[in-house]
Amino acid sequence: MPRSTLLETHQEAALREVLRDFARYCQHVLGRPLRPYQLTPARAILASVFGRQGRTFTVLFARQMGKNELSAALEAYLLTLYSRVGGTLVKAAPTYRPQVLTSLLRLDGLLANPLTAGQWRAREGYIREVGRARALFFSGAPAAQVVGATASVLLEIDEAQAFSAEKYAREFRPMGATANTTSVLYGTSCTVYRGTAWK
Repeated sequence: MPRSTLLETHQEAALREVLRDFARYCQHVLGRPLRPYQLTPARAILASVFGRQGRTFTVLFARQMGKNELSAALEAYLLTLYSRVGGTLVKAAPTYRPQVLTSLLRLDGLLANPLTAGQWRAREGYIREVGRARALFFSGAPAAQVVGATASVLLEIDEAQAFSAEKYAREFRPMGATANTTSVLYGTSCTVYRGTAWK
């Protein structure tokens, strides 16, 4: 086997190994290794996503402990993994400005990594695409129009303690019903979701 072909084969094998493990992806692709307390919920979330378990997670971190960093890393990872087969992530926050815009900027920064730099696209201001995979970012404000979107890979609610429980139940949770999509609620301990109300 020619040396160049052998090198390419080794590189491809190394890339596959990195993509099999979220922690390695964060460290070697994003250049931003996550802490153990971030990786623990991440692995449970990803197990639910890949197993189509449809679980709902509440991620409780104190301020400045990296819940937004974790969320953006999960988004970049899943967009990369689903870039060939396709799939949709949906993320919502109580306000478009500054919360949704901050999430978009954070994801844009991570998509500048060596695997996806120059490969991702921004559409309509609130959509990010990598190959056939896309992430949609919405405001959860009472007047925001979001009906019609579908989350087939992951549904995320940021700052869930400030998010309308009624809007979540009526407009966002149904987005993942057909695909039994995993949901993640990021916020404080008051954000645990039970049935039709925040508890």
